[in-house]
Amino acid sequence: RLKAKGRKFKIKFIGTVGPEIKKSIEEAGLNDITEYAGFLNYSDMLSELHKANYLMVCASEPRHVPGKLFEYLRTGKPIIAFGDENEEVNKILSESNAGMLFSYSQDGHEFFDNVQKFKTDISFVKKFDRRNIAKDLAEIMNNI
Repeated sequence: RLKAKGRKFKIKFIGTVGPEIKKSIEEAGLNDITEYAGFLNYSDMLSELHKANYLMVCASEPRHVPGKLFEYLRTGKPIIAFGDENEEVNKILSESNAGMLFSYSQDGHEFFDNVQKFKTDISFVKKFDRRNIAKDLAEIMNNI
């Protein structure tokens, strides 16, 4: 749909991409706008995240929150997520106002229709900072 509207669009994957996802990309006719960067070191990966206009995460396992979601949240970039029945990811995206979750059967066009409304609540995101989590854990341990 974005291509039909004349918008430039590139999909860039960092890390491992499963064969089923590559097949879906090919079937959707998106090979010409898709790039596979492979693994990058941490600082290069962060640089790529900050260059992006939007970030995508696949939440394929119910009740599992991918670690990369927290890296994405810290960028403040709008996040589109795909995953069936993943209420945890949906809740985090909703409460942080960072993006939307769609099932794999949806095309996600509503994300792009609403992308200007996403303004990540950084104070909410700070709850997931490693230092804050370690501090909370230390407090729990001290009270045992």
